[in-house]
Amino acid sequence: MPAINSAFNEEAESVETTISKIPFLNIKTKHRGPMGNADPSSVDIIDEAISLYRANVLMSSMEIKGTADHLLIYLTLTISEVIKRLVDPATGAPTSRSKATAAMTKMKSDLAMPGSAKFPSKLEHFIPPPKSGEEDSLKAYFKQLRAEVISRLLKDILYVDDQPNKWWFQWWRRDFMGMALFTFSRDLPK
Repeated sequence: MPAINSAFNEEAESVETTISKIPFLNIKTKHRGPMGNADPSSVDIIDEAISLYRANVLMSSMEIKGTADHLLIYLTLTISEVIKRLVDPATGAPTSRSKATAAMTKMKSDLAMPGSAKFPSKLEHFIPPPKSGEEDSLKAYFKQLRAEVISRLLKDILYVDDQPNKWWFQWWRRDFMGMALFTFSRDLPK
């Protein structure tokens, strides 16, 4: 069964900037970057990725129906990466909220771009390397997206009353479509 597609595919067709099959959709954010100004009461692509995460991470394939699906894949893999970095691989136990904040500060700076050695080659089928001159715009958008995803996950979802939310941390071993966004310096137990 394929993963659930993005509801933003139609909107993504009309955006003026698309780089490496990634549409620059407006998001609700307080982080600096190329996009913003989405209505605070509306659902944006990050809200959609978070709400679809637990259903989509179980799927091994996805039928691409538009460019917003490429962005949904990237955001789903980013959410997986956040959860994996917040779990002790030896015990499978989530880290404390204070350690989580420090780990996420480091993750915000670790950004692999399509075409670089750190970026998974399997993912380049969905997000090809940008053309020359477009790298800086795509990097700024990815940084803004990652910072916003991390903020939303840490604020309301992964930790409730400073306690780890077991309903989210149980997904730390799952890879969406058999892919992981980054390779770890440590081996995760299977």
